[in-house]
This record gives sequence, structure tokens and C-alpha cells, in this order.
Amino acid sequence: MGNEIFLVQDIVYYDVIKTEGGNKYKYLNIVDLPIDNADMEALKEQLVDIHKVVVKAGHTMNLEGMSILNLHSYPGVQLNTIVEQLAPKYISFWGANPQKIGLNILPMKGMVWNGIKILRLDNVDQTLNDANLKSKTEEYLKFLFGIK
Repeated sequence: MGNEIFLVQDIVYYDVIKTEGGNKYKYLNIVDLPIDNADMEALKEQLVDIHKVVVKAGHTMNLEGMSILNLHSYPGVQLNTIVEQLAPKYISFWGANPQKIGLNILPMKGMVWNGIKILRLDNVDQTLNDANLKSKTEEYLKFLFGIK
């Protein structure tokens, strides 16, 4: 294999995975950021802002409807553990790499895994600061929730 170095993360099982938000609609937003409480509050506001396109289409989506999981707080967690504990119907990865939890999906693409609709999107800051990216992301979110 030459001079390549691979770092393999140990798989860790967590008895409890804490998220932000109410998760009423079983919609999980995944980030991977070293952030504090103040930054998390700002992130919540940004995610609500991005999801206004869903609200405009007649759906309810606020912090009661979604949850936010920061992978940075759960190194080694796997998708099966997340699904077992949080039972999401929808997942959006916001700049987080799904391979960290055992899922392969290309950037700015979607897929269905075991009946769960999943998107891999750019990070929230990048999305909000780029009009074209925000528009494309809004279309992906409409598709995720079956909005035409």
C-alpha cells in the first residue's frame, strides 16, 4: 500500500444520544462541528431559516418538528445506533461526512436507506451565504418532504 496512513475510528455504542429540537416529524439534521451553546443557538436559527421553503409550501417545520445531532459530540457512533434511538424518517447531513457513521452518499445528493430519505448538503453557513447554493438546497428539501 505504499506510504499511505489510515486512521480508523473505533465504533462506539452510546446508550443515549442527545439532540436539540423537538423531533415531532422525525427529521434529523446532522452536523459535525466543535461548537459551544451560543453557536448551537445560532445554528438552530439558521436551520429554521433554511427550512422556510418547507413552511411556505404549507408544511410546519421549526425546532419542534426537527432535531439536530452534532456528530462531534459522538465520535465512533454508527448509523444503526442513531436510527435505533432516534427513529428518523428524514435525515439531512449539513457539511457532515456520512461515511463517519457508515453511510456512503455523494455531496449534494440524496438516497433512501431502509426507508429513510437522506440528503447530503453543504454546511449551513455556506448554504446561507451563496444564493445559488441556497436555491438548490431549497429544491432538495422540497423533494425530501415530497413538496412539488
